[in-house]
Amino acid sequence: MLTSLTIRTKIVFGQAILTILLLILSVSSYQTLATLQHNTDIFAGHLLKAQGVVLNADRDLYQALTAQHEYLQMGANRSNSQKLRADFDENSQQASDRMMSFLSSMSAYPEVTAKFGNFKTDFETRKSAALQVFSLVDAGQPDHCRDRITKHRH
Repeated sequence: MLTSLTIRTKIVFGQAILTILLLILSVSSYQTLATLQHNTDIFAGHLLKAQGVVLNADRDLYQALTAQHEYLQMGANRSNSQKLRADFDENSQQASDRMMSFLSSMSAYPEVTAKFGNFKTDFETRKSAALQVFSLVDAGQPDHCRDRITKHRH
């Protein structure tokens, strides 16, 4: 079939095939870039911000735990107790608020939020244990606190 065609027709036919392949490659590349841009926008605009919220919540939990441990270690020196308790309350509330904000902002990603399904219950359980530590220290029983801290650490 191709042997009966002129050289000019063969060249045009070859160029047409190359042009069609180039167009297909261009459309495919454009779609890939559009998908990449969309995914990058989601990652940079939404997921990184959500990650920052979780990291700040983690820092708040650490600061609350630090205040709790300092409260436990202060012994008879009660001069700083109100500040430590206020630090604990503030940081605990900030951590809870930030995690609730994170869960709300990630509602479009149920595969992520499902991993935090028990957050409220777990948080309240740990906060309750921490408040018991404060009560035991206030009652002059700091030795009982170590048992509670160890029990709720895992």
